[in-house]
Amino acid sequence: MGVDLASVQSPDFLKLLAHDVRWKILSVLARSDFCVQELVRLLDYPQNLVSYHLRRLREQDIITERRSSADGRDIYYSLDLDTLHRLYVSTAEALHPALSNTEATVLAVIPQNFTPLLCRSWLLWALISVSRDQNISMSFLVSPLIA
Repeated sequence: MGVDLASVQSPDFLKLLAHDVRWKILSVLARSDFCVQELVRLLDYPQNLVSYHLRRLREQDIITERRSSADGRDIYYSLDLDTLHRLYVSTAEALHPALSNTEATVLAVIPQNFTPLLCRSWLLWALISVSRDQNISMSFLVSPLIA
């Protein structure tokens, strides 16, 4: 049962995240919302480089932007967790068919009274548990979240 590796392409989502600058931006935004000036200071990169990579992430809806409520001049960037989750799941499904039902199985049993934060934590725990039961390695889903 051979696989034609010449026709297998990595998802664009993974290519986008593979760039060091973009990965660092996402790592910083995983902790809080920041404006461009703060990101420039934290990452120690030129403003035009940070802005370029923010645009690339924004074009794929991986991050969102909002204007400052104080004066409306600054734009703050944050991760779009729903989009990231959807892209991770679709990437997993593309990698192995056994991963396609994992999310539906887990989502079907999430208690209705869970808050979003508690729900995400429980979902992560459940995904790990389901992957163990099905002998599926899902470390690629977990490692970015714990790093």
